[in-house]
Amino acid sequence: MTNASATKQASHDQRGRESRIPDSRPSAAVLWQIGRHLLRSLLVLFLITVFAFGLIWMVPGNPASTLAGEFPSPEEVAAVEAKLGLDDPIPVQYGRWVGNAAQGDLGESLRSGRSVTDEITSRLPVTLSLTLFAVVFGLLIALPLGTVAALRRNSAIDRLLTVGSTVGVATPSFFVGIILVITVALNTSVFPATGYVGPTENVGDWIRHCILPGLSLGLVLGAELTRQIRSALIEVMQSDYIRTARAKGISSQRVIAKHAYKNAAIPIVTILGAQIAALVGGTIVIEQIFAMPGIGGLAISAVRTQDIPVIQGIVLVVGALVLIINTLVDLSYAFLDPRTRQ
Repeated sequence: MTNASATKQASHDQRGRESRIPDSRPSAAVLWQIGRHLLRSLLVLFLITVFAFGLIWMVPGNPASTLAGEFPSPEEVAAVEAKLGLDDPIPVQYGRWVGNAAQGDLGESLRSGRSVTDEITSRLPVTLSLTLFAVVFGLLIALPLGTVAALRRNSAIDRLLTVGSTVGVATPSFFVGIILVITVALNTSVFPATGYVGPTENVGDWIRHCILPGLSLGLVLGAELTRQIRSALIEVMQSDYIRTARAKGISSQRVIAKHAYKNAAIPIVTILGAQIAALVGGTIVIEQIFAMPGIGGLAISAVRTQDIPVIQGIVLVVGALVLIINTLVDLSYAFLDPRTRQ
């Protein structure tokens, strides 16, 4: 072989080795996907702000007259209009409200006079704690049961778990909460029936206060996830690459953990994201049953007293949280399934 041929062959081998080295840099497709999701999220956030701001104009009649109380005087109505800036053009009001909200200022409660931001931030950790415990309990229930049902498909265990998950989905979380209060909280002193203690005050008491309400929500969530995990794993376990992995002698535990779970994760993560979003805005009843000062109680109080600034703040904050959850779920698809990056 001549020197030129040898040099050409070495250059070809070098390019081959370089082509086999994975590129750690983010691809243009991934960056475009992230940018597209962020732009869509900004559009949805804009619509959320428009809806939240428009709540004040959904009050029948003159909002200032309604918010000023029964039989208000013209001076009282004028004072409310000046306080809320209702005498300015609507675009000016919207721009001012969005600008203040971007700085963390959601106005003041018409009833208590407190900052709406302080009202929400003092109660939001309660709702987020319930959501966290519900997700943890749901996954602890669903992962083993859904996996067993998928691996024992059409067996007696599978049919029993399918019936149990169906009953769990059909059972309201507030019913589970009442049962837990009667059977556990009132008969033992381990788990309190009411109240809330933050994790910064006492971690042990925080866990004890959140277990029963979190379990009330987590049982229903776990039942739904069990069905989804079973269906997703059954479909994945019938794939050719799973049969190939088994034919190579790889253990079933490794096949499930390394291959099956990751490839079945997209529908599971989708359902989990939707359930988390529902939990953030749907813990009202459980908070009332366990007398926990969360966002739900604040929303009910604001609706009863027509405290519009508080309602606007809750809609904006909860809507933004749900938007963040959905965006993270969408972006997780690129990690779970590389085909979605294209």
